[in-house]
Amino acid sequence: MGKIIWIIGLPCSGKTTIAQALAQDIGAEVLDGDDIRGSQFTIGTDTGFSEEQREHHLLRVNYMAQRLAKHTNVICAFIAPFSQARKRLTKDLLVYLNPPASVCEQRDVKGDWMKARKHRIKNFTGVSQEFQAPDKDEPCLKLDTSVKTVAQCIAEIKQCL
Repeated sequence: MGKIIWIIGLPCSGKTTIAQALAQDIGAEVLDGDDIRGSQFTIGTDTGFSEEQREHHLLRVNYMAQRLAKHTNVICAFIAPFSQARKRLTKDLLVYLNPPASVCEQRDVKGDWMKARKHRIKNFTGVSQEFQAPDKDEPCLKLDTSVKTVAQCIAEIKQCL
């Protein structure tokens, strides 16, 4: 049975980069928020960005992760901004990438942070929608990707596994 690792954080915090590097290192399938929501792959027509829609979407992904974990390790890289939804997910490890929002905004190659600040994107986590950081009731590995390299992050994740 494989492990299920959830990597969460603000947009542009490094979730995809860390997930892909970790997957290569430990042998894992990556379920990435951008890919899952993208036009190539959909798991429903109601995958909006309200709190309720996000929770429903994450629970669908969680089901896929459970199925895949019967055969391999699975890394789920999603914003997952709401604590209530995260508590319902199956996970062997929760990794919270927490660089400052200003760093995430600087990394944004798609310009989504700027669009959100100009009110062109609704329910954008970090601008018009909150991110509920994990608290003591939600154990996780916290990594500040503004000061740690990808290799350092991978080493800390592997140590927790």
